[in-house]
Amino acid sequence: MSRSRRTLPGLLLAAVCVASPITPAAIAQNAAPPHPGIPKKGDIDYYNGLGLTPTMGFSTWNGYGCPWITEDLIKATARAMATNGMREAGYLFVNLDDCWQAGRDKQGLSRNLAGRVNGHLIADPVWFPSGMKALGDYIHSLGLKFGLYSTHGSSTCQNVMADFGYEVVDARDYASWGVDFFKIDTCNGGLPGDPNAFYNRYKVLTDALLATGRDIVVEICDFTRGGQAWLWAPQLGNNWRTTGDISGSYMSMRNNVIADQAYREFAGPGHFNNADMMEIGNAGHDATNSGGYSSLAAPVAFGDTVIQVTSPMMQHNIVGAPIRIGSVWNSSANRDRKSVV
Repeated sequence: MSRSRRTLPGLLLAAVCVASPITPAAIAQNAAPPHPGIPKKGDIDYYNGLGLTPTMGFSTWNGYGCPWITEDLIKATARAMATNGMREAGYLFVNLDDCWQAGRDKQGLSRNLAGRVNGHLIADPVWFPSGMKALGDYIHSLGLKFGLYSTHGSSTCQNVMADFGYEVVDARDYASWGVDFFKIDTCNGGLPGDPNAFYNRYKVLTDALLATGRDIVVEICDFTRGGQAWLWAPQLGNNWRTTGDISGSYMSMRNNVIADQAYREFAGPGHFNNADMMEIGNAGHDATNSGGYSSLAAPVAFGDTVIQVTSPMMQHNIVGAPIRIGSVWNSSANRDRKSVV
């Protein structure tokens, strides 16, 4: 996400949830301690046995931002992906980022409180009148996967309702809606720059998602990097941010790709470094300079002209063609190769 879109004031936070701490020795060895509650479903994955190759798809944030996402727009996006070749190329995930929750049309505390009714998160009733379950069913009917977003804090980066204090209830709701991918941001979390604090907080929600029994790919988005997610995130998710937020320029993409290379030793099947969403179509970032994500074996979430090229003021006409990158994982080549960008 763009920092320029994270300017709303934060909300008051409750106390930090506490789980078993990371030992200093484990941090020094660049590994989190074992946790018996996390089942080992395969000998090449630490969390849930999913995402053995980097996830590929579309994220709403860079293309649509907060005020523009709607049920009809997401359905149009999914239809485009199912018909323009992206689905066949492996781009399966349709991920809703911030502002699907109720409250985005309000201000102050009411903006946050509107998103929860009787203890459950609700989608914006104006822009998502059918609800998340129906939207997920529609996306699945097209042979695609359904992704959602929230934060581990009291509110999201746009100050609508998030998951803190309701992790178990929300995780069960996400599973019942058919969510296949879940991005956990770090806004309004009130955490110090300490890996232990980030690990403990994220673990509450990722454990709750795992306990639902549904296959959900988890992205851990600590864009601050204060939690040093690469040290512990393989046990709690399938990919994690290693960089700050990308912007719509070639140099921003290049800098993130170069920065991501420093953490390639932590990547492997089922657990990948993430250099943030792609900015295809925004400013100077176009399809000809996207190869760095492939050589890093990084998750790819397009956010613009691959399937839409117009602004919100032009009715979001959906067009585009697929770009085939990042679909093949080679553990030695991708982990050791340095990108030319």
